[in-house]
Amino acid sequence: MSESEQYRRECEAQLGEWKQEVDRLWIEASHLPEETREKAYKQLEDLQHCVDDGQARVSEMDEADDGAWAAAKEDARDAWNMVRSAFEKNREAYMHDYRP
Repeated sequence: MSESEQYRRECEAQLGEWKQEVDRLWIEASHLPEETREKAYKQLEDLQHCVDDGQARVSEMDEADDGAWAAAKEDARDAWNMVRSAFEKNREAYMHDYRP
């Protein structure tokens, strides 16, 4: 397995975990009082946007062959780290606002 394939698989595994977490949080948010539910949904939409952005980054990795990966791996890792950071920031905000 090439380095790019291994990295892509790691990112896909992370995306799978994030998707499950977002799905679980949507269910939890549906039980919040109506006056806070809409704000919670907005934050969950932001989390979903991070997941979607991550999926787009993985798709970009799929398009790069091993030669292109060698030239672009730092950019790909930087982009993935930005996605991860945004997801964690949005998750922390949600947990702070809507979890006891």
